[in-house]
Amino acid sequence: MLDVCALGIDPKCTGLDDSALPRAMPGGYTVPLERQYLMGYTYKYPRPMVTVDAVVFRRVKDDLELLVIRRKNPPYQGSLALPGGFVDMHEDLRDAACRELYEETGLNDVMLEQLAAFGTPGRDPRGRNIAIAYVGVVGSSCANIQSGDDAAAAYWMPVTQCSDLAFDHDHILAAGLRWLERRPGGD
Repeated sequence: MLDVCALGIDPKCTGLDDSALPRAMPGGYTVPLERQYLMGYTYKYPRPMVTVDAVVFRRVKDDLELLVIRRKNPPYQGSLALPGGFVDMHEDLRDAACRELYEETGLNDVMLEQLAAFGTPGRDPRGRNIAIAYVGVVGSSCANIQSGDDAAAAYWMPVTQCSDLAFDHDHILAAGLRWLERRPGGD
């Protein structure tokens, strides 16, 4: 058994949850020998970043609207984008999408469905990035949004006015619109 705390390793960074780590002493953890390899293993090839994006629609009268944010920070500072961001190490993808949606727009309790993965090299100037997009539809009464975190502003915009979005969000929006067309009732 290896005492990860004695080595200065934060048990939260091992990829193992606390229930999988037997306690050796107060405040200390031990890890079975077979887990030592997994903890110290580093993949020798470059790894992509993983992000999530939320495509959230609502219909107001005859207009289909999309929830967008104005980016507060580079890259694409000041540009319109879909709400989204980086997945935390111990976070489920859907949970990350819901968290980012809430942090950037204040919108909570949205039923999100995984739409598709987007990974064209160069889609993010910060480096190799794979985004998992989620899609959902809210009622027309869902108007109270509040920008936060790294969103300078949040808006409902008619889909017809949503173009030149940051990153490859125009492609993600197009996939969301195709998803919407295939739904029973079309919206």
